Amino acid sequence: MVRRLAEEKPSWGYRRLVGALHHLGASLSKNTVARILEDGGLRPAPKRTRSWRRFLEQQGASMVAADFFTVELTRGWGIQRVHVLVMMHLAS
Repeated sequence: MVRRLAEEKPSWGYRRLVGALHHLGASLSKNTVARILEDGGLRPAPKRTRSWRRFLEQQGASMVAADFFTVELTRGWGIQRVHVLVMMHLAS
């Protein structure tokens, strides 16, 4: 089961494989999964660094920031509450 899952999901590392196996009802440690993969000649995905800068470079062109707030305006007939939604495309 470990080998099949690793072959189906080549971008997954040890931790994600262990989590998926646990979800399927198989409780295996990270070391056990690593040993099974090594014995089968499979290598897990390399450990990735989490870089906010890299994420913004890759996804920034499609990101949008949004804010929602209310403003109370005084009119001749009383106070009126206005709901404002502001959206800004981050790449522009």
